[in-house]
Amino acid sequence: MSDDDVLTFARFDSVEGLLQRGRGLGAERALRDPGVAAPFVHPGIRRDWRRG
Repeated sequence: MSDDDVLTFARFDSVEGLLQRGRGLGAERALRDPGVAAPFVHPGIRRDWRRG
């Protein structure tokens, strides 16, 4: 098993964590500060963070 196979959420109050959880607040924060959010958007889209 590689590190890519293990899903570990970032902190709930970080832009990365908010984007992973997909509840909309991450998108709002990303719009306010795109430079901070940019490194997390594509990896967040490529992974399926839903449980189950």
